[in-house]
Amino acid sequence: PEGTHPSQASGGAVQGPWDAPNEPVFITEAHNALDAGQRLNDRQVRQLRSYAMANRDDPRPLLLLARYRMSRGNLTDAIDRYERAYNADPLSRLDPQMLQDLVTLSKSRAVGRRASLAVKRIYGALAIEQIDQLLADPTLEAKKNDGFDSSETNRSVIFHYISEGLFE
Repeated sequence: PEGTHPSQASGGAVQGPWDAPNEPVFITEAHNALDAGQRLNDRQVRQLRSYAMANRDDPRPLLLLARYRMSRGNLTDAIDRYERAYNADPLSRLDPQMLQDLVTLSKSRAVGRRASLAVKRIYGALAIEQIDQLLADPTLEAKKNDGFDSSETNRSVIFHYISEGLFE
């Protein structure tokens, strides 16, 4: 397969999914586009899907497709892609966008419970402090009109998951 699997970079040292050398050019381009707030074009999406199917143990195309799906409002598919990335390689949870997106999705009326369970399964107790920081982030208030709820009520639901032992 093209490129090097992220967890094999640098002689086995623990690294995140974006630390692999020899990353395929189209992955780098798609990653840069999403980081710049740009949408992916159809060709980029096809390349990522094709690469993901041919390289099932590489989480990078799945992480990018999750971000793409999130930007398009396909929240369920975004969660699916993040879960598939984690299944491909647990180190994918080191992706800086994954936890932020899943916590944001946990505040969605439509997919909140599912996203919260994904946070629990992928991050466990490691996520508690970051969840609190993300839920308190005032910039997420703008998402209220897009079907997200950053109210204290929703925060208490997520912390209910913690108190019920879902993050043990």
